[in-house]
Amino acid sequence: LVFLKIYPSLALLAVPPLASACSVTGDPGFTLASLPQQAPLAACALRRWLRELGLPMPARAQLAEFLRQLRAGGGASLHTRAWRLTRYRHAVYVYAPMPENREPENRQPEGREPAERHCANREPAKPAPALPVVVGLPLTLPGSGEVLVQGPPAGLELRLRRRRPGDALRGADGHRKTLKKLFQQHAVPPWWRARLPLLVAVSAGAEELLCVAGIARSASARARGLSLRWSPPSVERTCAGALGSGPRED
Repeated sequence: LVFLKIYPSLALLAVPPLASACSVTGDPGFTLASLPQQAPLAACALRRWLRELGLPMPARAQLAEFLRQLRAGGGASLHTRAWRLTRYRHAVYVYAPMPENREPENRQPEGREPAERHCANREPAKPAPALPVVVGLPLTLPGSGEVLVQGPPAGLELRLRRRRPGDALRGADGHRKTLKKLFQQHAVPPWWRARLPLLVAVSAGAEELLCVAGIARSASARARGLSLRWSPPSVERTCAGALGSGPRED
C-alpha cells in the first residue's frame, strides 16, 4: 500500500478490475464483492471504473467519504453535478440525476431495503400531469428517457405519466399488484421508482394502468397487443450534456 501511494500511476496495474453489474433499469454498476477491502486499492479501482465510463472524477474527499460509507455497510451515496453513485442491495450503480436537482439524497438506515418514504426521487406532492401519447410516435420524457407505444390502434385514449399513490397493475391471474410490490419484486432501484414511465388508458374519467416501462404489462395490455418500448437516458450522454452547458422493452 505504501508503494501504491508513492507510485500512484502503477496502482492500476496492481488492482483487478471491478466486476460489472447492471440494474433492471439499465444502470451500469459493479458488485460490492469485487471492491478491494483496502481503501487505497478501492479508490484506485473506483477511479479506473469511472474513467472507463468516461465520467468526470469526483473530489478526492468525496470519493474517500463514499468508500467510508460502503465500509460502514448500509446505504452509501456520492452526488456530483453530472452523475450519482449509489449502493443498492449487493452492487453500486451510477445514474443521471433528475433535471433541475429534483432528487433528494437517500439517507436510508444501514442494512435495510430502501423504504418508499426514504428513497431517492420520492413521490412529489403534486404529481405531474399525464401526457397524451399516440401509438407508433416516439416521445421523450425529461429525466426518464424515450418511450414508444407499440401495437395496433385500439381506439383508446392513451396517456403517459409517472407513478402516483395507489397505482396497481392487474396481472394475468386477475389480481392487482401495487407498484411498490412490483418494484421490490423486480429489484427496481429507488431512484427510478418515481420516474419510470407508465402507460395508462383513460375512459370515463377513470384510469387503467397498462404498462410499467421495462418491467411489466397488464393482462389487458397483453390482450390488446400493446407494449411500451423504453430507452432510458444514458448516464454518459447526460454527463456530456451537463458538462457542456439499446432500447428496453417490457
